[in-house]
Amino acid sequence: MKRLVAVLVLALAACSPTPPGLTRSSTVPPTTMTTTSTPGKPDQAGQVQQVFSDFTKALGDKNGDAAAAVMTSAAIIRWETYRVHALKSTEADLAGLPVAERAIVYGLRATAGPSLRTATGRTVLITAVQQGLVTLNTSTKLVNADGTTTVKETTPVLKNLVLGADTATGELASNDPTVPAIPKPIKFTFLREGEDWKIDPVGVTDLAAFALEELAARKGVTADQLLIEAFTGQYGAARVAEIRKPLDG
Repeated sequence: MKRLVAVLVLALAACSPTPPGLTRSSTVPPTTMTTTSTPGKPDQAGQVQQVFSDFTKALGDKNGDAAAAVMTSAAIIRWETYRVHALKSTEADLAGLPVAERAIVYGLRATAGPSLRTATGRTVLITAVQQGLVTLNTSTKLVNADGTTTVKETTPVLKNLVLGADTATGELASNDPTVPAIPKPIKFTFLREGEDWKIDPVGVTDLAAFALEELAARKGVTADQLLIEAFTGQYGAARVAEIRKPLDG
């Protein structure tokens, strides 16, 4: 029996009917944290954990408004940048972006198209979540010798939380300590905006990039080649040639 993790990576969920699998070999330790609360003061660590839980639930429910509500202003601005890239950036412009972010731009061109011209970063993000283009999944797929599969459902949790006055970081893990760990730590950042903690989910694109690179290495191709192969498999070569061009180009 071979163990793989079923990861629905950002944007590639729109262009590949089968999520890429990542081989894992280590084990996630149980998530533990000790915090001390002062009477009359909020438990800041608990608030951060709640924001992470709200964010992952929003993605699972495909609730774009709920996801946007707990994200930092910088994260929303990043989606405005993706929108502008989809409208205006050539392949040469996109070459400087990480492969997972190029996947986002291609995905927006393929699914949103001309509507991006009148959208905002926030509305683009909300629509992407509603369409299931933004996902976070720690479930494990068991592939048996006869080719049948069994999926072990788990819930993403936050471990190794480091809490500061106005910033915090934590690492992605599964709520099931028997599920093999992701070899590369996937970090999430949290910022205080006013009185509220918000999440900057860069870890989602980091997880997507890791999935692409891991699968590409196993197939003996580059992550860029795998990205185009995935889009071509979904849309065909002619359509991929279109989505590699700026919408306003």
